[in-house]
Amino acid sequence: MDCKIFASGVPAAYPQYYAYELMASGSYLGMNSGGYMASAVSPAASGAGLAATAFYTQNQDAILIVNPTGTSFTQMVSALNTGYSQPTANLYQVMNGQSIGRSTLALTPAGTAQNMTVTLPPYSVLGISIQGP
Repeated sequence: MDCKIFASGVPAAYPQYYAYELMASGSYLGMNSGGYMASAVSPAASGAGLAATAFYTQNQDAILIVNPTGTSFTQMVSALNTGYSQPTANLYQVMNGQSIGRSTLALTPAGTAQNMTVTLPPYSVLGISIQGP
C-alpha cells in the first residue's frame, strides 16, 4: 500500500488505502490486532444495497458498513451482547477517499443490545467501534 498519486506535485495515498486503514489500524477498527468475525450479521449482503460485517478484537467490538449505491440511508444499527456494561462508541467515515473522520456515536441500551442510528451517504465506507469503560 505504498503507491502514491501525485496531484499538484504533492504525494497522496490511493483512496482505497483509507478503507484499508479504517479496517486494519489500531487507531480505528483494529482488525490487524487479531480480529474475530461475529457469529452473525443481519441482514446479510444482498448485492443490491448495503453490506455489513462485524468483528471483535481484544479491545473492542467493530462494525463495518459499506454503501455502494447512489442513495443515502439512515439506519438503526444494533450490536447484541457486546459484553460491556457502559460502552462508548465512535463512528468513522472515509471522507472523499482522502481521510478518515471520527465522531462520537450515541448508544441506546435495549436489553442485551446497544442501538445507534447512522446516516450512510452514497458510496461510503463507515466503521463503528464499541469499547468498554
